Amino acid sequence: MIDLEKDMRKEFERCVNELKEPLLDMSKEYSTGVIMGAMLEVSLRMLLMSVGTAGALKIFGASVANIAELGPLIDKMVESGAVVDPLDFTSITGIRIVPDPEETIH
Repeated sequence: MIDLEKDMRKEFERCVNELKEPLLDMSKEYSTGVIMGAMLEVSLRMLLMSVGTAGALKIFGASVANIAELGPLIDKMVESGAVVDPLDFTSITGIRIVPDPEETIH
């Protein structure tokens, strides 16, 4: 099971990193708010279609918990005027949401 989790984590990290370029391209035409809203809408629809209402609420609940945990950190970043890659908070906290594979201990 641990190997499967590592493989899924690596696949997730690759997917997130591959989204950067298309999102940068989209940001030339759409505002950040429009892009975020569209991504959230597509994600919620995909969740509902793949795992149903109960499963989507469970996943969404975990996301809300992440917001509660990381929200104050992000608020401080915004207040400070810091411009930071949303996947890399190392300049402020040492936390990297999606670590570089060579930086992990696994």
